[in-house]
Amino acid sequence: MTALDAALRDRLRGELNRLLRALGITTIYVTHDQSEAMELGDRIVVMQKGAIAQIGTPREIYFTPKSRFVAEFIGAANIIEAPVENGHLVLPGGHQPIGGDESVKAAVAMIRPETIRIVEAGGAPLSGIIDSVSFIGDRQRMIVSGASDKLLTVDAPNAVRAQAGERIGLFIAPDAVRLLPLEN
Repeated sequence: MTALDAALRDRLRGELNRLLRALGITTIYVTHDQSEAMELGDRIVVMQKGAIAQIGTPREIYFTPKSRFVAEFIGAANIIEAPVENGHLVLPGGHQPIGGDESVKAAVAMIRPETIRIVEAGGAPLSGIIDSVSFIGDRQRMIVSGASDKLLTVDAPNAVRAQAGERIGLFIAPDAVRLLPLEN
């Protein structure tokens, strides 16, 4: 359905979703379109090099990916590699609490862009500089440097006033930080 006009595609997806649920039949639908899979699927199987990387509901796949591959494949994801001290990621822009096991010494963490809130820079756990702001309509996407070793993508409400060059604070709830397995 990806090649269809956006309005037609959305109507067709909605109708297909309604029809499948009304009929209550099991259907296997193969797609490379992650949005389509998330919208139509009750269970999703993410494949990597011909093997199953993860099986789960759309919500499980999105919020609790079991690997870096799944985290990056489904939706936008900030992947941060950092040392951990006292349950906090130690980052150039501050210390981000991760909750959970305090014995962890290093982590690969995933943070979804929409889970990061823009706050005042003073007193925020993390801070950085806005490199760019793109208005998307229902939200705005900011690229922030200096908070992490890599650029962070932040999806903020479009009512938030922000501009390139501005120092901002970032608030991320500890339960929004998903620790991923360290890969060799």
